[in-house]
Amino acid sequence: QTRALQQQPPFSKLFNPLVHDCVEAAMGLVHLFYSAAKDARPDRDCQDVVKTMDGANGPTLIMKLLDIPNDSIKRLVIRCVKEMDPLEMSAQDVGQLLHIIEVAAQDVNDNASSLSSLVLLLQSLACDATGRSSGALYMDFAE
Repeated sequence: QTRALQQQPPFSKLFNPLVHDCVEAAMGLVHLFYSAAKDARPDRDCQDVVKTMDGANGPTLIMKLLDIPNDSIKRLVIRCVKEMDPLEMSAQDVGQLLHIIEVAAQDVNDNASSLSSLVLLLQSLACDATGRSSGALYMDFAE
């Protein structure tokens, strides 16, 4: 690895507004691909991009962006996650969602809409519209 990559700060320490703007723009593009791939008349190119992102551990990488201290980025990440195929989510991804809900529940007044979105997302992980469920949710968190 190069020296610059070794000195990269953790996402939780990214406070630079320019970095936030770049991540927001990138997440907007990622959301576009996920939503167009899942549309009633899905775009084939977008489906190919999503398949490539999913194969490259995209959902886990997107979930890591939740560590960035920026509410707009967190909302964009949740919007993207809502468009993802629940079967592509790992146990680590589901665990991170559960942790976010636990933290949000501690301050429900400030996070009511985010908490509601996450609960709906977990419901979709339990069983999507086609009846498929995320094995990660049941195998590791069904207690």
